[in-house]
Amino acid sequence: MGRSLRLLLLLLAAVSGISRVVAADDAALTKYFNGLRQRGLLVIAEDHAVRQLARSDLDEVQRRQLAIQLAETLIAHAENSTPAQQAELFDTAHKYVADELKSNTASPDSILRLRFTQALLSLRQVELQWWEMELAGETSTVAFAKQVDQVILQFRQVLAEKNVNSSIRLPGEFDEEVAEALQQSLLLRIAVAVDLVDRTGAIITASEECESAARQRSQRGISRNAKLNLVRISRLREEYAQALTALEALEKIAAPESFRDELVAEKARVYLKMKQYDKALEVLTEALRGRSYIPAEFHALTVDVLCGAAEVASSKGQTELQADLLKQARQEVASTYGKWYRRAASVLSTTEENLRYGPRLSPLVKKGRQAYSSGDFDSAAETFQQAATVAISEGRMDDAVEFSMTRGSIQLQKGDAPSAARTFREMYGRAPEHQRAAEVHLLLCYALGRVYGDAGSAEARDAYINALELHTTTFPNSPTRNEAVWLLGLLWEQEEKSDQAIRWLLQVAVGHKHYDAAILKVVAIDRKELERLSDDATAISQRQLEARKRLEKIMYDFPLPPEGWNLTQSQIGLQGSHILIAGSTPQFNDADILLTRVVDSARIATYVSQGRNQEVDPRWESLANAARQLQIVVFAGAGKILEARRVLGELESAQPAKLLAILNGLADASQNLPEDQRKQVGRLQQEMSARLEQRRSALNVEQQLELDRIIAQSYVASGDLIEAAHIYERLFKENPRDKPLAIEIARLYTQHGEPSDLATAQKYWTSMEQAEVAGSVPWLEARIEVLKLMQQLGKNEEARKLLGVTRILYPKLGNPQLKKQFDALSAQLGK
Repeated sequence: MGRSLRLLLLLLAAVSGISRVVAADDAALTKYFNGLRQRGLLVIAEDHAVRQLARSDLDEVQRRQLAIQLAETLIAHAENSTPAQQAELFDTAHKYVADELKSNTASPDSILRLRFTQALLSLRQVELQWWEMELAGETSTVAFAKQVDQVILQFRQVLAEKNVNSSIRLPGEFDEEVAEALQQSLLLRIAVAVDLVDRTGAIITASEECESAARQRSQRGISRNAKLNLVRISRLREEYAQALTALEALEKIAAPESFRDELVAEKARVYLKMKQYDKALEVLTEALRGRSYIPAEFHALTVDVLCGAAEVASSKGQTELQADLLKQARQEVASTYGKWYRRAASVLSTTEENLRYGPRLSPLVKKGRQAYSSGDFDSAAETFQQAATVAISEGRMDDAVEFSMTRGSIQLQKGDAPSAARTFREMYGRAPEHQRAAEVHLLLCYALGRVYGDAGSAEARDAYINALELHTTTFPNSPTRNEAVWLLGLLWEQEEKSDQAIRWLLQVAVGHKHYDAAILKVVAIDRKELERLSDDATAISQRQLEARKRLEKIMYDFPLPPEGWNLTQSQIGLQGSHILIAGSTPQFNDADILLTRVVDSARIATYVSQGRNQEVDPRWESLANAARQLQIVVFAGAGKILEARRVLGELESAQPAKLLAILNGLADASQNLPEDQRKQVGRLQQEMSARLEQRRSALNVEQQLELDRIIAQSYVASGDLIEAAHIYERLFKENPRDKPLAIEIARLYTQHGEPSDLATAQKYWTSMEQAEVAGSVPWLEARIEVLKLMQQLGKNEEARKLLGVTRILYPKLGNPQLKKQFDALSAQLGK
């Protein structure tokens, strides 16, 4: 059994034991929860306390003890959480303590202990709020100072109630806890003072309280802590010599290690305020000598020391020393943990910004980032504009470019693309030779693209295209050129300008993040163009030659076996296979090579994912199915029917869903084959469908319907149109609103062409017409089909009359395409 498992079992045993007998006394329960908190097992401690408080057999003392321990655990949890989580944790803690106060009425000492816990919760909450405000660079407000005043009042009320209530019997440690918490609150009040007068008053109040507590010789803990707080007040008054003298006196008294650590931290802070960084570091180093555990606060103070020393080195031009000190500071930050980590990281970040930007720029940068973090995009953009202006005045063009790029990016995020475009254009015009000019100009292109996307005007389109084309010629050797040609390719693809799209997409460099996607688009465009030109033998021959040359060059850079292709490369291989088998000179063998690589790549990707216990990308399965499907078509086209049958045979034992995916659309995939081979594919589809039919009971309802459609497809491919129509009609009876199915049935009967078939097709089109709103485009689409069938059946006169009525009632005839069909039919009917 592993060590961690044994520890977990011991922990569970401990929790179980306490579940049976809740705390024999306060000290035992406190020790138990302190142990969990020290080990960071906060969630376990919280869960245990909540479950115990839900019990009905607890007395008031036990409930009070658990509520207090839960509150203290939630405080510890909040101190190590994000600001968003802190509020929720404190609300939960306040709720449990408030609930116990409502129900706990028999014991004055329990009530007072709960009220103290309430005050302590409030103190910890405002401390954390102040901590976050300091990290964000925010100053105190009158409202926040009043919050701290309220906390101080809570502690004074606890002390007053204990002093006047003789029945309260709490241990001496309680007085020490309250006194220390009150002093801590008073020190916080000094920090959050809103002006000099407020601060002076807060210092006087805190000094009086601490001096009074320091004279309580009978309570050493209270006296000792009060004297340390007086040292802190001296530091706040900038009375550093007095603070050091008092610290030396405190170092001579016997005290726990935790108190001695506080002395070390305070002494380091005094030297930090005096800017005697070497002495501060010496104090920390000496305190840690021979210790295995380093408090997080010491790491954070070391960061303060190193950052302060780095600023001194910078002022003296000692760049190497500055760099070394910052490097050490980063290492210390990495060793810090908990709330002190965020403090140390903030100090380091602020120092680096001060050193990088200087005294005028650094506050602006901080203000801009704070505004952005709070969601005030307008203020953030304006502040970074001010920073750019200051940077230009100081001759710091690198910073000016950075601030302008930040401002423009914020404007883009806000949705103000025109303003962003102006920002980037202005910066580019000011520094066209800057090392980051290409980045600025590309951002200008992005902004103009957003303007075009929003406005859609010809003027915005031209501005976008001109900017992108200018980028490609102005920055021919910049990595940003790949982004520009990629965007141009996308634009022309969307506008269906295939030659221009291909021209730009092919300029994306090999290895660029968009390269595979660009090549996939090129091959897909070539395939689409070949399908569009299918009726023009000369045009398709020329286009196919160009497409195959491009494909050959593309595939030359692809990985060789046994290495597999990535997903996009495999998609390119599949699209390329379609190109190879299109037209009058299909290259079936070459297509088979590509398809085999696609299938193998899918298998490799699956093995790799499973070996890493990762989910397999579902796109691989659909891609492999499509490749298998096309392989069958390729074999059939090459006259290798046995090979095609072998591929289907290998899939026969597969899950029905996979086999259905292969069979579905197989006939459509073979449409470009000669009629004999197309019929062969249809027969293979029929054969495999018949075998799958024997497993119909293993299919769900949707899969059974899909199988019926596949069988119908196979009949169409093999030329048995009426058989296919009968299957579709059976399906249509089950779903009479399936319009695409009705259209397919009518198409099959029309294609078969017997008079009775044409009459049946007319019946379907008439039903579809009646289901639409008269005069609508769908209605007119059905009406033109009815008229065509009437003409085929020789009912010309009847067709002329119906056509005439249609023209009179709906002279616009839906749209230009439909009107063209009606005009052509009218000419044929002689009307």
